[in-house]
Amino acid sequence: MPHHAAKSKIPADAQQPAQLEVPTPHVNHSSSPFRPVSASVCACCGRRIDGGFDVPFVGAVGPRCRLKFGPLAQVLAFLSGVTPDALVGADERRATGRLIVHLRQLGFAVVNDGQAIRVTGLTRRPREVAVSYGRRRAELVQDLQVASGFMGEDARAARLAGVAA
Repeated sequence: MPHHAAKSKIPADAQQPAQLEVPTPHVNHSSSPFRPVSASVCACCGRRIDGGFDVPFVGAVGPRCRLKFGPLAQVLAFLSGVTPDALVGADERRATGRLIVHLRQLGFAVVNDGQAIRVTGLTRRPREVAVSYGRRRAELVQDLQVASGFMGEDARAARLAGVAA
């Protein structure tokens, strides 16, 4: 029995379809807590990147890794300029203390000089800090939520309302 080739329903003189372009996902850089910087290697994962985002003290990270560091930016902003006398209650001091301990365990140098709490640098290499952060991120996020409950804008407003009453 002769083998017959399957006939194509597309005419031979028809144009081939154009190559489909896969759109790249739009990244909204304005919502990032980190400023864009030029970089070729991600400080977090070591992958080649075409531009990155400056994570304080860690270095430039790629667009995927920057999402991991959002909570770190919140902790740094939260602690930035906190004065010890602002920590009125024992729960506030404990929650802030846990954040400081987490940062120190990650490899950040945190100073409390009695005037303000400041992150001044790293005690380990940036790559080591990034790897350690990846392992401890969930704990840091949980403690940030607790501290925000005591120190966030809603908590401060509630305390002021309680004092005024």
